Amino acid sequence: MKKFIVGALFFALLSTLFISISFYTNKYNVDLRESKKIDELNSNGEYTLDDKTIVMLGDSLIAGYNNEKGGLDKYLEEVFPNTTFKNYSVSGATISKYQVEGDITILEQAKKTLEIQENIDIIILNGGINDAIGFEAGYLPKEQESRIGHIYNKDGLDSSDISVVADLEKTFNYIKKNNPNAKIAYLQLAALSPEDYSFIVQENGGDGEKAQKRFDDYNQEIRNACYKWGIYYIDISGPLQLEPEYKSEDHLHLSNLGYTFITAYLKDFLLEVKNY
Repeated sequence: MKKFIVGALFFALLSTLFISISFYTNKYNVDLRESKKIDELNSNGEYTLDDKTIVMLGDSLIAGYNNEKGGLDKYLEEVFPNTTFKNYSVSGATISKYQVEGDITILEQAKKTLEIQENIDIIILNGGINDAIGFEAGYLPKEQESRIGHIYNKDGLDSSDISVVADLEKTFNYIKKNNPNAKIAYLQLAALSPEDYSFIVQENGGDGEKAQKRFDDYNQEIRNACYKWGIYYIDISGPLQLEPEYKSEDHLHLSNLGYTFITAYLKDFLLEVKNY
């Protein structure tokens, strides 16, 4: 009887693990192919990104803060040498605007991009981690701490709402309106454990649990916003969190190995999404 119970528990654990892995590898509802098969298709000129333009917007996780090789674009250029990558992300960028030196929002990045970049095929963006942890970590003023907010309307914008989520919707709306033919994907790259939150805010005497709660609330609304605005939501945070070597010593930013992992993952996505 004991063997049966242990066996059942073990099977349940494996089933849960399988479901979790399946979720992370097929979350954008695109039929992923094995890398070898994709390479064969590339050689036949079918699934390629040649002569395509991919623009990146976001914060330090895409910009490649303290990474010797640079941002995410530098890794993807090695995989797709005939694709044009433009990375306009800025370390410290936020979704909402705060009165701090060097402050730049993702929306401002989008506006500047449209002034100089035409014929964008795919837009990759991230953001929100600074809005969530910046106040407890000490690099955003606590007196300006913004509400996370919620998605209230099924369609359009809620002009009366003042929150991080409302500003996220304004960003999505602007990008979609001015890039009607571009595929847009939101990357969730922040892979923080409770210990990571505590480490990041400790020098400022901040509350790690509060920072984690803010980001968890925001992350849930990101999913809703992406669904509402028809934007691909790609959550890579699970696998990144399982492997400590994917993060740098500051417990927040990504290591060279972390960017290498993301690149392998995005390769399949980018090849697939351009055909949809």
